[in-house]
Amino acid sequence: MAESHIVNGLIKKRGELMGEIQELKRVLVSFEDSLQSLDKTILIFSPNYKLSNIKAVNKRKIKKYFEVGEFKELLFDLLKSEDRAFSTDEIIDYLIEKKHLNFDDSIEESKFKNNIVFNLRYHLENGLLAKIKDKGFDKWEIKIPY
Repeated sequence: MAESHIVNGLIKKRGELMGEIQELKRVLVSFEDSLQSLDKTILIFSPNYKLSNIKAVNKRKIKKYFEVGEFKELLFDLLKSEDRAFSTDEIIDYLIEKKHLNFDDSIEESKFKNNIVFNLRYHLENGLLAKIKDKGFDKWEIKIPY
């Protein structure tokens, strides 16, 4: 079967995603346990307090991975380096190496990857990149104006 390497790759990717989901569920359960403990503590000190009045606050700061224009510069350096299109994973790996990034956890790594995909789509929509399909995978190249 000629497509077995593709199927094997998809199976591996699915397993990785399942692992990510399991880890995120563990983190979520931990946060929910902490929230219940806080709720109980609040009610010990103020039994009539309505917990539903507490608004959610997103305290996490968005991590900035690139300076203004840096993503585009690094991306185009890569795309011009060889006469071929690059996969999303190749671009991500290149940027991780160039920026000397080490991720503390899989959530941070997922955010970085999502940021890269968002930026690739942005440049696609603005006519700087072209996306081609190669054996079912997206690959990126510089769009050559006519």
